[in-house]
Amino acid sequence: MDDTDSATLVLFDRDAAMLFNRSCAEVLRNRDMRAGHGVLPPEIQALINSTYLFKVECKAA
Repeated sequence: MDDTDSATLVLFDRDAAMLFNRSCAEVLRNRDMRAGHGVLPPEIQALINSTYLFKVECKAA
């Protein structure tokens, strides 16, 4: 995180399915392809301004 108060996360399918109640494939399949670049699917849009706690694990290489 930096001074923009944003972070980039990778959400794997199993975890996304628990969060969205549908798989990543379903989220992508149901999105409006005409929406254009930078338009988020409604499932992700619903997360904005919400607070979540994620467990982050780091392993030595």
